[in-house]
Amino acid sequence: MSWLKRLTPERFKEKLQDQRAEKAPYMPESVRREIEATAKAEAAKKPAPVVLPDDPRQLAAMAQQAAKAITRREIKKNTRDNYARLYRAMITAKQTPLEYARAMNDGQGTTKGVYHTLKAAYQRGLANHLQNAANVVYKPLSVLPADDPARAKALAYIQRNLPRLLAQRPDYEGKRLAAGEACAYADPARRRQGKRLSLRGLPDDWREQMIEKATPKHKLTMAVLAATGCRPAELQAGIEFRRTGPYEITATWDGAKQKHDEAGNRFAGGGVRSVVIDASTYCGMTIAQALPADGSPMTVQVGRWAARDAIDLAADRCGKKFDKVSAYSFRHQFSADLKAAKVDPATIAEMMGHDSEESQKNYGEQGQGRGGGGGAKPAAKGGGPRRR
Repeated sequence: MSWLKRLTPERFKEKLQDQRAEKAPYMPESVRREIEATAKAEAAKKPAPVVLPDDPRQLAAMAQQAAKAITRREIKKNTRDNYARLYRAMITAKQTPLEYARAMNDGQGTTKGVYHTLKAAYQRGLANHLQNAANVVYKPLSVLPADDPARAKALAYIQRNLPRLLAQRPDYEGKRLAAGEACAYADPARRRQGKRLSLRGLPDDWREQMIEKATPKHKLTMAVLAATGCRPAELQAGIEFRRTGPYEITATWDGAKQKHDEAGNRFAGGGVRSVVIDASTYCGMTIAQALPADGSPMTVQVGRWAARDAIDLAADRCGKKFDKVSAYSFRHQFSADLKAAKVDPATIAEMMGHDSEESQKNYGEQGQGRGGGGGAKPAAKGGGPRRR
């Protein structure tokens, strides 16, 4: 260690940095082999370079087919406007979504959600322009001569941009990293933890405890969330309650995730939703006590932020086990109770307001069923089609 005594502090720091730079990070051999094998497999799966046909009409047909696969999906007007703005920004910067995302935040990259929004905007923008170009190529020669500059311009656009659209293959961040490819967002291997994990460790009567610990103003808020499994946005829009039997209360409300075309017709998402609540349960009794004595309906309407603050306060009063409880914890518990009661998937999708039966897989687990709640059962069919 005599050499160490002769080093100045500055030289010592430089030598230490040199050693760290030369030292390769440790990686177990089994992990290294697995990564190399995955990278080779991914390289083998990569699609071959796109071969474009020479015939103009075949090229236009190919472009139209690729474009329609994207544009046939309806989106809301504000989403369409946002996509157009992002597409213009990427075209102006002459960058692909991956390049644009990696350049954001002074080269620090962005989040997974932002990257996929950029990619969707890029795909839709290219698809719209390719479709327009294909329509120009398809025009009869009597309308647009073969030597017209517009036809040549449209063909050149398709030849240049169709491969760019087809190159936007699906992104799976774990596979991308294993293949040694760049990733657009930081820490892509980290998975977001679902809200259903917030149910772990909670007592069987956690919803009843939340009602007890809530402020008098928001005891009804907790009971409504527990008994209906509604989304916070649906509670904000308003839920109507009406006594329909000696021990029955029917809740009716509009689903939040509806999609409409420009004519105002709904093409996706649950419509009006109704569930019957057992008035003999703790949640049901809490709601029943708030109903008008004359039998008229009651509408409960609570803002998202007010509901969130009320839940946070009640959870703090309940103790440390309730730290992760949120508005969606009630929704996950609602789904878990239905699964534990062996309710069929189509009915669960109807009661949860899901457009697809697949969505319920992300909400609650059968083993997390606790009973209690409002003992909800379906009242009537909603308006949304269910995809299996």
